[in-house]
Amino acid sequence: MYRKQARNSHWHNVVAKAGYVPMLLANWKTEHEAYEHEKLLIQCFQGSLVNQSLGGDGNDASGGLSFVGKKHTDFSKEKCRLAHIGKPKSEQSKKLNADAHKQKINIDGVVYDSWKEASAQTGIPMGSMSYLLKKVPASGKWIGRTLTLVM
Repeated sequence: MYRKQARNSHWHNVVAKAGYVPMLLANWKTEHEAYEHEKLLIQCFQGSLVNQSLGGDGNDASGGLSFVGKKHTDFSKEKCRLAHIGKPKSEQSKKLNADAHKQKINIDGVVYDSWKEASAQTGIPMGSMSYLLKKVPASGKWIGRTLTLVM
């Protein structure tokens, strides 16, 4: 409620012109009840608000935007990919990525000292290893391959 981040541009324009004074006017026992009341209020004040939806679908309880149960479209994935092209990674990010790939990995019962070694021996690209660690494919090129990290 009190955050100014993750708001649409219309909201920012209205706040720049009229100001911003957050007020907590009520509490509800459950998040579901709060969302239902939000929908009612948006219907009552429609036309004088900056909401772009009918309500009840916004922030999660922790204050972040909830993406649970949703998937990025191919269009949004491509848009993110294009936005990151040419942007240098931070030294911290490079180190975390390098350290992750130095971990031992077990592929089909064989333990390799690093992802690079495993990739060279098995022909599985390192990017595919990351995917295969998260998901077991039901079809395609890597079906039947079992990957686990060795701690």
